Amino acid sequence: MIKEKITFKPHGRFLHKRNIVAFFTVIAIFGLSILVVYLDNDLQVDLIYWYIMAAIFPTILIGWIIFNVLYYKSIQYNIEEHEIVIHRGVIQKKVKVVPFQSITNITISRDPIDRIFYIGSVKIQTAGYSGEKTPELKIEGIKNYNDIYNKIMSSVKLDSRISPLKDEEKLPVEVLSTDIIEIRKAILKEFIEIKELIGKRKH
Repeated sequence: MIKEKITFKPHGRFLHKRNIVAFFTVIAIFGLSILVVYLDNDLQVDLIYWYIMAAIFPTILIGWIIFNVLYYKSIQYNIEEHEIVIHRGVIQKKVKVVPFQSITNITISRDPIDRIFYIGSVKIQTAGYSGEKTPELKIEGIKNYNDIYNKIMSSVKLDSRISPLKDEEKLPVEVLSTDIIEIRKAILKEFIEIKELIGKRKH
């Protein structure tokens, strides 16, 4: 159990990661637009087009970076005695509170860029989000992700399938029962039949 409130923010490398993603995304879109122009022989492009392109993409990149800085500064994680509280948001400030009693699953996530910067994220799901692809709560961009994982785990009574991380990283996997899988298949089948029926009526 957490006896004292723990307050922390994402590591500075998390901001660098977001800016790198923004840079390469803008470059990719810019390069793709140039490729489309050169491949389309019938497309007449004036010089003004290149001036517009040269002005738009740097503006988008600068705006994106400014947003990333503001977003990074808005994030604050609090691990309290009975709950986790996350503050974030630029335009709309949001506060997410998740009691330890409602947590059903915790995992560690690290994409290739996280590994380069030696950071990671702790993803948390509650009873209402079990089986969903996206976590209800995400503590992202932290360097000591193993420590945070274990501190949360020490305060949560979880299924015996999930145990605190030790020296090695082991990401727990939520196993779906056969009944749940069959129900999902049945729902998908009904959805496809309804879609086909609507398509026939339109024709």
